[in-house]
Amino acid sequence: MAALTRTLHKTARLPRTARAAALHALLLVEAGDTAQAALARTLATPSDTALSAQDRHLCSELVYGSLRHELRLGFLLRKLLPRPAGLPPEILVILRFSLHSLLFLHTPHHAVVHSAVELARALAGQAMARLVNAVLRSVQRLGDAVLQEDFYLLQGQKGLARLAAYYSLPACVCTLWENAYGESAALALMRRSLSRPWTGVRLNSSASAAAWQGHDLTDLRQEFIRLAGPEDSVPVGRSGLAVAPGRMPQVILGRDVASWQQTGLLSMQSAASQLVLEALGCLDWTGPVWDACAGYGGKSHCLLESGRNVALATDVSRERLAQLPRQCHRLAVPSPLLALSDASRPCIRHWHGHILADVPCSGLGVLARRPDLRKRLDRKNIAANLASQRAILDGLADLLKPGRELAYITCTLNPAENEDRVQAFLARHKGFSLVRQWQTPHEHPWLEGMYGAVLRKD
Repeated sequence: MAALTRTLHKTARLPRTARAAALHALLLVEAGDTAQAALARTLATPSDTALSAQDRHLCSELVYGSLRHELRLGFLLRKLLPRPAGLPPEILVILRFSLHSLLFLHTPHHAVVHSAVELARALAGQAMARLVNAVLRSVQRLGDAVLQEDFYLLQGQKGLARLAAYYSLPACVCTLWENAYGESAALALMRRSLSRPWTGVRLNSSASAAAWQGHDLTDLRQEFIRLAGPEDSVPVGRSGLAVAPGRMPQVILGRDVASWQQTGLLSMQSAASQLVLEALGCLDWTGPVWDACAGYGGKSHCLLESGRNVALATDVSRERLAQLPRQCHRLAVPSPLLALSDASRPCIRHWHGHILADVPCSGLGVLARRPDLRKRLDRKNIAANLASQRAILDGLADLLKPGRELAYITCTLNPAENEDRVQAFLARHKGFSLVRQWQTPHEHPWLEGMYGAVLRKD
């Protein structure tokens, strides 16, 4: 870790380019940051040294793209080098995002190689620069072979697990999906996990007529769809839409998207995250709502915009929870009472309303948006959340009053964390019934994987 810290100091002093910024961000991910946090830290620079919009976009693509394909790129490096894991972390990162550029971007190959060699020389000397040059030239000589599925087949694996390297997934995830959903659905999930995610947009249904300045929610959504194109945009639920990668309009009805966002009329929230609340009936709840695993508050904000009374929001993270009232102010909706609390050990003894529990999970449904999760996944890590999910359900169930509902939500596609967890709960708690459950269809290109169930205390 000390060596990585020293390298981060060195990369921070490099001339500001998209690739130097991507290198710094990816090293932050190596140090434990999420991709989103790493990019935010890297790109939050004074205006006189800030990257152009085009370079910021390239930096983001290099970070997310190389993380999304990291396991596949690692397989390729192991074919070209005897011990790639022994290389300095900065050289491994340079190789991975440069390979991603060669294989998946339209950047001229000579520019990719030149930039990679210069970064390697600046950070690790001439010997490493020569190694980087040799590896990238070898990949160029392989031609289209490195784009083919057969190149990445894993020997000794069975079924779809043989394709794990090609789809940049741990073999155990491929096997889990194939056993749970069948070969066709599992392949659809594997493809979707490797694709760039669609952007989810939520329009503020609680905004006043004055705030819309002559327009309304319907106008804004229709204009989004017109500009993005009907093939590349989809209405989502009551007040949202999903936009295909690269098709997000910059100006809507004479105002740029950032302006609509700043004035509280527009927020970014994944399509599945919006739909799960509607599919479970949470947008029609009456009475107070407690968001017991609030995070940054996306679902609370969605409920508040729909007129629901989110009276309490709790989470284990002070940093995440601190964002919630700021966003409520932007959206002009009431801010709930906040408390630092672990939902498995609730901070209150009585609750008279409904409860929303978007619980910690393995995240198998959001691998396209959270590619940094991929290399951390194994059977042990996937199962790590089962105990906390059970504890959260049991702890909240004791506080629920008869006639009230508990919504259990995950962003994973794993029966052990979803349907099996709910059935086990019902077996332990005879006074509850399953009202409804919902899961995103496997074939949807614009929906991330989510599951939800509503449990009512009889």
